[in-house]
Amino acid sequence: MKKLCFLTFLTFWAVQIFAQNSTLSPYSRYGIGDISGKGFGQNQALGGAGIALANPYHLNNINPASYRAMALNMFTLEIGASVQRLNLETQTENFTQYNPRFNYLSLGFAVTPFLSASFGLAPFSNVGYQVDTRKLIVADGDSLNFFNQYSGKGGLNQAYLGFSFLFFKRLSLGIHGGYVFGSTDQNITSNMQDKNDYCVIRTEKRNIYNDFHFDFGLQYSHLLGKEKEIVAGITYDNGKKLNAMNTTYIVKYQYLNTVSFTDTLRNDTTEKGNFELPSSFGVGLTFHKINQFTFSVDYSTQSWSSTKMLDNSINLKNSHTLSTGIEFIPDISSLKYFKTIRYRIGAYYTNTYLELRDNLLKQYGLTFGFGLPLKNSLTIFNLSFEIGQRGTTNNGLIKENYFISTLNITLHDIWFVKRKYR
Repeated sequence: MKKLCFLTFLTFWAVQIFAQNSTLSPYSRYGIGDISGKGFGQNQALGGAGIALANPYHLNNINPASYRAMALNMFTLEIGASVQRLNLETQTENFTQYNPRFNYLSLGFAVTPFLSASFGLAPFSNVGYQVDTRKLIVADGDSLNFFNQYSGKGGLNQAYLGFSFLFFKRLSLGIHGGYVFGSTDQNITSNMQDKNDYCVIRTEKRNIYNDFHFDFGLQYSHLLGKEKEIVAGITYDNGKKLNAMNTTYIVKYQYLNTVSFTDTLRNDTTEKGNFELPSSFGVGLTFHKINQFTFSVDYSTQSWSSTKMLDNSINLKNSHTLSTGIEFIPDISSLKYFKTIRYRIGAYYTNTYLELRDNLLKQYGLTFGFGLPLKNSLTIFNLSFEIGQRGTTNNGLIKENYFISTLNITLHDIWFVKRKYR
């Protein structure tokens, strides 16, 4: 009963925090925002790799087939939070800001020797930006000032349930069923001012999304000896058109000398079903020496060029990501604590789906971290750090330099075992 109450509390707490999810990136103004990467504490320190990764000590939602690795009568709880330091750079300006956020909550357990399950809450996308522009026009001795402010917030979240089915002790098939929900707010404030006239046009748009979403995975493990194996993995997502409702409110405020006018130009709500999540495909390969060494590499692609956003003026490209990582444990049974630590390092490179002003945005970064086991327990504290860059300063665009620190806690406990007393 105590465990159930604790999990219920965490669930409601996470829902409240996810409702406030945000980012600080100006590129999150497009579509449904920054698409959140999958993966928990171990994956984040391995460059985001995980398509062919299966570990009894960690959950891995990148590939639902990985749940096969969980032990019977044991549940695993993963909780993660992070802090991002983001530096925004243009050809003339530099600005740094910080963004703390709660990342995910997930629980997994084996139902039978051949069936495992996991469910949880995780962000699907994040929106959070503010961009100001100014322009001065002088004609016939008169000057006209233009000031525009673009701002947005919100994002989408996903509550999911996943299953892994094990066949022939080596092949596992997985499926995630999730409910995607949330909203994005995008505002534009336009100011125009001359000697006698001051005009403000405020545009507020809210897009509300919701629908069910599915993705699939496969893993095959080939033994190379008693303690070594090679694992191959595949993930597939057939895409989905999200239900969307759009509310638009436009109001004009005009001040002429000492007289002011207010005029509502638009206030309506329309049903739209024209935001499409792209199909995606990924392959991965992992070499694993039990409790000592892991090397994992992934390639994935998303077919954004065949999808439509609510803003059809954006030029979308298919995205491609390559990620890889290594984990090393010196001696898991040693009495010296530093030898039982999981040491991790990774890297990734992405051609994103955004092409702006003839520039295809690219993103790349390095990751590293540590898995810190709690003595006399299966609980692990995972620290990961990510240094990366996205975008460019060419053609008036913005380059993002970021550093992300993440803390993940992996908790384990025994379920469904009768206690014996003497």
